[in-house]
Amino acid sequence: MRLFFVFSGDETVESAVPAAFTRPYDDAFAQRVLMHLTNDPALCTGCADFCEHCRDQYPIQFAQDIVGLLQLPARLPMYIDEPFDFLPETVEEHDLALVVNVHEDLLLSLPDLIHRSGGSAMIVPQDDTAWYTAGVVRQAARRCAELGLECAFPKPACDLHAGEGQKVIADFQEEYRIGRPQITVESRDGVIREARVLRSAPCGNTYYVAYNLAGQKIGPDLNERVVAKYWHSFPCVGSMQTDPDLGDSILHKGGYLHYAAVDRALAEEREAAERTRTVAGAPDGASDGAPDGAPGGTPESTAESTPDSTPGEAGEDFEDEAA
Repeated sequence: MRLFFVFSGDETVESAVPAAFTRPYDDAFAQRVLMHLTNDPALCTGCADFCEHCRDQYPIQFAQDIVGLLQLPARLPMYIDEPFDFLPETVEEHDLALVVNVHEDLLLSLPDLIHRSGGSAMIVPQDDTAWYTAGVVRQAARRCAELGLECAFPKPACDLHAGEGQKVIADFQEEYRIGRPQITVESRDGVIREARVLRSAPCGNTYYVAYNLAGQKIGPDLNERVVAKYWHSFPCVGSMQTDPDLGDSILHKGGYLHYAAVDRALAEEREAAERTRTVAGAPDGASDGAPDGAPGGTPESTAESTPDSTPGEAGEDFEDEAA
């Protein structure tokens, strides 16, 4: 698949409009996604000198699939009457465009630009409440539908999931292992021995969380004690402002998605162990019992799906301890 990135943050371009009538746009999140897709070693520094390069065991080097980048100025006028003063007529031919933190007036022109350039899909993460209004998102989605472009506006980016009939976006998720976090775990005697990433948040946070699950005791506080700590300190860069659509912050939503991934992985392992025990107990028992990966303890010892505290609160506790 051929990927094209559109994002902001080019500080080499100076605006002719007085600063008081402009708005800043950064490339912080776009760079994290790019670094993840190219497996840049500078992306994750959580283990510092003790890094074991855990990401290298996964096939997540996709630099060869990125056919082009369009970086827009870091400071733009509040309102743009002529979008193509800032956009080219066409860009490199591609299959899917990732659009991160661009001016709303430019966003509305991107479906046509992508379509003219041979694109079939557009993904527009919403990791900050201030990036796009609901009305602009609806307008952009409507134009995509008119052009036959698949589109997604995940809030946050780690909530990306293909809609019905969105084959290009589904293929993107499958090939690049990106979207709603999904992991598997192997445990023994109530302790997680290994966690593997099947699908990661686009920023790569899920790999750091999974790596740090190994050796952790399974219990009702697993999410708050471990997942929130490492997800928060990766760090998650989602907005901490309350989002009107979510009724919570985008940052917290990202944490809950990782909580759910861990809860689901533990539940799936329990179910697999139960099936093994059932087979072992049958007259023609083909198994000698639960696998080594079966978790110990009672169902009450596993992570609960509803946390007692928000991801932010758990992360703050971690920061206090570190200080």
